[in-house]
Amino acid sequence: VDRRTAPMTAPDAAAAAIAAVAARLPAYASLADRGAAVEVVGGGVTNFLLKLTPVDPSLPPVALRTYGDRTELLIDRRAEVKALRRLNALGFGAPLLASFHAGRIEAYLPARPLTPDEAGGGEVAARIAAGAARLHAALRLPSLTRPTLWSTIKRWTALGRRLTAEAGIPPAVDLAAVDAAAARLKAALAPLASPTVFCHMDLLAGNILVAEDGADLGETGPGGGLQFIDFEYGRPAPRGFDLGNHWCEYGGLECDWGKYPGLEARTAWAAAYLKAAAAATNAPPPTDAAIRALELEGDAYSLAAHIFWTAWAVVQAVVSGVDFDYSSYAASRLAEHQRRAAGVLARLEDACGARVSRAWCC
Repeated sequence: VDRRTAPMTAPDAAAAAIAAVAARLPAYASLADRGAAVEVVGGGVTNFLLKLTPVDPSLPPVALRTYGDRTELLIDRRAEVKALRRLNALGFGAPLLASFHAGRIEAYLPARPLTPDEAGGGEVAARIAAGAARLHAALRLPSLTRPTLWSTIKRWTALGRRLTAEAGIPPAVDLAAVDAAAARLKAALAPLASPTVFCHMDLLAGNILVAEDGADLGETGPGGGLQFIDFEYGRPAPRGFDLGNHWCEYGGLECDWGKYPGLEARTAWAAAYLKAAAAATNAPPPTDAAIRALELEGDAYSLAAHIFWTAWAVVQAVVSGVDFDYSSYAASRLAEHQRRAAGVLARLEDACGARVSRAWCC
């Protein structure tokens, strides 16, 4: 639900938001007496965002982000804040001003989220691709030697199994089948040797901001008048995941898989990514072969994205209080994985010259 312009009508909630900011930001202590206008400016399926505009005109607006119920089961909030501080120093994300157990306070960015259709547009898509390349090159952590994509899926399916058993309800999908598909897909994708980078993991249109009213979001970070936000699922993972997952998100939460980009659009995206990566290091322009290889890498990892979010949605179906049909979402992601797997893995087999078993995916 788009709540960007919804007013904050509950006085108690507005007062609590003002008190939270006044108590945690010394420069905003006057809010306790002078107050602020509070409005809902966004919210996803794991958090809720309020904009506070102080009555004192010398104080810029801030954003108060509160976490959803039991989201700590899926998200390591301490790791998120630690990574966000590092990312902020490199120009990525809304600047973090304070954090606490139930949320955090950020600088308010004069920007709006893209729509899925905008994200898939040629010129904007190229800017997103360049931003993704800069993100993947920017953050260097010792933990990048330990990708966590497959272990996260396994942990989430185990969690989904336990939570549904405790609730006395069946899981939205067959979790044994999800585990088996993940294990086989991990082996099938290994020949790609996708490098481990710090991935956003959730680079959907709503997590990509574009400047409003001529505002300057800076040319550090993703650049191109864009900013990436909401790194709560960010982790070391194969580079191809961010590409394939982003392309899947053209379909939005409505799961309109017909919007998944075709070969030409994926190739253009891969070219923009590699050209930005080359420019950052003064390397030669990418070859056609390198562009084709990256397109295949992203397309193949789109299968992993479907499995990742299937496992996530099974857990959310039990714990989340958000009005969203997580069970249907899980079923749709798994069905699309199964529908596309044979064709994608056939491409992988042709490119890698190695036999890839596809009997399990059809």
